[in-house]
Amino acid sequence: MNTDPEVMFHIGPGQVKSEEEQKKDFEWFLDAYLINNKLGIWAIKNKDNHFMGAASLNYWKRTNEIHLGYRLKKEFWGKGIGTFVSVSLLEYARKNLKIKTVYATTNQDNFRSQRVLEKTGFRYLKNIESEGIIMRYYAVNLDTRNY
Repeated sequence: MNTDPEVMFHIGPGQVKSEEEQKKDFEWFLDAYLINNKLGIWAIKNKDNHFMGAASLNYWKRTNEIHLGYRLKKEFWGKGIGTFVSVSLLEYARKNLKIKTVYATTNQDNFRSQRVLEKTGFRYLKNIESEGIIMRYYAVNLDTRNY
């Protein structure tokens, strides 16, 4: 998934990640887990245990916020999986973690992910700079949503 140029076009700077960059990402997720072991990254698998992608709820040090993220292998795009996983993680955050607000970012041209975020209650706040690119920045208030 991280080596698929079409998938990675929509993630961060839009490029396939090197082994060193993937190691840095793993360390970032591990740091977030150590801050709160109820946060993290989860594999998304189908009923036959086939890997479809990954999803996360993580602490973003830059803003002191909890962020939702996901990425799917290309063959699973457009099947409602991103929406299902997002709703599931938001429900988990509200019920188990008592989190009031969750944030997310997308690349400006990742219209599919923007639609997933909007369908699950996220509202666009502003553009921000991240990793040298402009990202769309979203938030959802979990107190006003029923998941």
